[in-house]
Amino acid sequence: MTETCPDCGAPVGGREECQKLFDAVLARQFSEALYFNVHRTTVDCYSLQHPERYCASFKSFAAHLTGLCCAMEFNREPNMMRAIHTGLDGPDQRTRPPFVEQRGEITIESVHGASDLVSHREAVQSWANSVWKAWSRYHDLARTLLAEMVESSKARKTRR
Repeated sequence: MTETCPDCGAPVGGREECQKLFDAVLARQFSEALYFNVHRTTVDCYSLQHPERYCASFKSFAAHLTGLCCAMEFNREPNMMRAIHTGLDGPDQRTRPPFVEQRGEITIESVHGASDLVSHREAVQSWANSVWKAWSRYHDLARTLLAEMVESSKARKTRR
């Protein structure tokens, strides 16, 4: 029986093998421009399925949760995506909430197995749907944080 990743449950040979699949998917996305439009969603999904490593602080958790929110509910709206980056500048004293136990039924394994551009994009979208559903108890938090970041970004622009 194949060892599963203890973070996401993918039957790929454990945590290190799961990371290798993620690295291979990232390499594909960076090497072929047509794959890159789902890169941010890929990173957010993997991070939310491996939060002990990628969401250790409130800021990193907020970045990935709001990034996925933007992808799922706002079609990756470019101004919102930029606001996530600028909205997280500086210190934040908030405490990261507890992680969910079940982090989605679909994993990096399905994206890694995609054989062409269309199936790759579809796999990322299915994965994102699964991860977003798994983190449903934090949807309101994601929307609130995203609204804060957008407002903060607007305020920065008016001060210039």
